[in-house]
Amino acid sequence: MQSPLGTKHSKDEPRLRLALIGFGRAAERFHLPALVHSNRFDLVGICDSLNQRRNLAHKARGDVPVSGNAAELIADTDPDALLIATPPREHARLASWALMNGRHVLVEKPFAISLSDARSIASAASANSRCAAAGYNRRFKSSYGKLKRRLADSNHEILSVRFELGVAPGKWDPVSGYLNDSRAGGWVELDVVSHQLDLLPWLFDSHVEKIRIVEDYSVSRHSQNIRFELSLSNGMLCECIARHGNDYTEHLGVRTATSNYLAHPTGLIATRPRDGLNIYKLAAVRNWMDRKFIRLGLREDEMAASYQRQLEEFAAYVTGAGAGDLATANDAIRVHAALEALAEARASPGVWTGLRDGS
Repeated sequence: MQSPLGTKHSKDEPRLRLALIGFGRAAERFHLPALVHSNRFDLVGICDSLNQRRNLAHKARGDVPVSGNAAELIADTDPDALLIATPPREHARLASWALMNGRHVLVEKPFAISLSDARSIASAASANSRCAAAGYNRRFKSSYGKLKRRLADSNHEILSVRFELGVAPGKWDPVSGYLNDSRAGGWVELDVVSHQLDLLPWLFDSHVEKIRIVEDYSVSRHSQNIRFELSLSNGMLCECIARHGNDYTEHLGVRTATSNYLAHPTGLIATRPRDGLNIYKLAAVRNWMDRKFIRLGLREDEMAASYQRQLEEFAAYVTGAGAGDLATANDAIRVHAALEALAEARASPGVWTGLRDGS
């Protein structure tokens, strides 16, 4: 049987039971639609501590139990796995508890709010022979998958890499307000930088060795901007810009001797240096056109599709087919080790800081 996402499944593959823990914006806008279209999971329950969100969940899926108590929901529905989409500071406690009770977990990013918490989740998974995965869904955007394959097929040296990722917390409007609270895992490092620290090593089959701050011009909790560089284990240098501001920006540019690539929110553009074309202007026009087609239902919403692909890969991981492109607990540990190095590097801008743990 062929799924709409292009993943092949056998008719004999069992459907898995999954409970959704946390019904905030990410769950409402992306995880729940992905579960509705899943070929591998049956949603058996939804949990949220807020009555308003439980009412919304019940309106969205009146056919499944909705509860304010995770332990009671798990006891009543007996899921195989949990998708944890609560505010980040709850991730380690809930994931470790679920794993110790025999459930697999897919944890929305950030996986945890510290390296020690990430390690505790991984330890619980190992001790109980269960799978723990991190929800770095950008691995499943087709633009990045295409770029990864193009670069793997090319024999040309990569000359430069520049990744700019910016989000607008005010427009996202998180239910708990955690994006304005550094202690809750909501500032730019865990919210935005973590995606960059996960995606770039995955893209280049490498890992982060050291990091340095080029410029830190965060002026308030609503305006946070960091420009930094990563040195990967394959010798590659990556320039990154991470931002909390007023607009959404996502551009990953890679330049080789023969091609310029730019992955943008709705696709991948490739040009030749001799063409003399402004690849960013091309991306802006393409993105504007693609969004028109998406609104008309003529084109797949790439962000939504990435959550669906991630969910299918999680099912494969749980059933023993391997993690594939899914970010595992060990991948998340490496992200958090790099985040700790970034925090240390902020004290000495321009100085390279190596990873102490998790590399």
